[in-house]
Amino acid sequence: MHELFVDRMSVLTIPPGLAVFLSAMLPVVEGRYAMVVGWRLQAPFAEALVLAVSGNLAAVVPAFLALGPLSRWGRRWSLIARALDWVFRHARRRKEWVDRYGVIGLTVLMGAPIPFVGGAWTGLVVAFVVGMRFWPTAVAMLLGVLISVLIVGIPTYFGAAAWNAVTN
Repeated sequence: MHELFVDRMSVLTIPPGLAVFLSAMLPVVEGRYAMVVGWRLQAPFAEALVLAVSGNLAAVVPAFLALGPLSRWGRRWSLIARALDWVFRHARRRKEWVDRYGVIGLTVLMGAPIPFVGGAWTGLVVAFVVGMRFWPTAVAMLLGVLISVLIVGIPTYFGAAAWNAVTN
């Protein structure tokens, strides 16, 4: 699925930096796979890193702040309430790290570059479910997103360069 997304992003006629930033805002893609988009579009590593982290944070920070009011509003309709219940049940299965280790646990959860298991979107819902305050959550978001982006970005950019050097 991610390969298809990266292929679709490469045919768009938008600047590579904007493609990285916008793709980092998407829940499944996040900053981690935005680095793959940046590599595919030949964006410099440092530029892709900054834009992937910025794009991911530009989406999840407002989402964390809006989650409380949106969940209260969404409870008025059964379909939305069921969807919220599913999301919160999913988050409760991931909260043991946060219950045990606090901000460090949330950082590790957000730094895991595995869709639906870790990442900034999962982490923000877990932080909401356990009732974490904004600033500790924001620090965990920043560090977790940076870790995730580096875990995927370094092998993508430098592994590809090493492979090309060996095979050419």
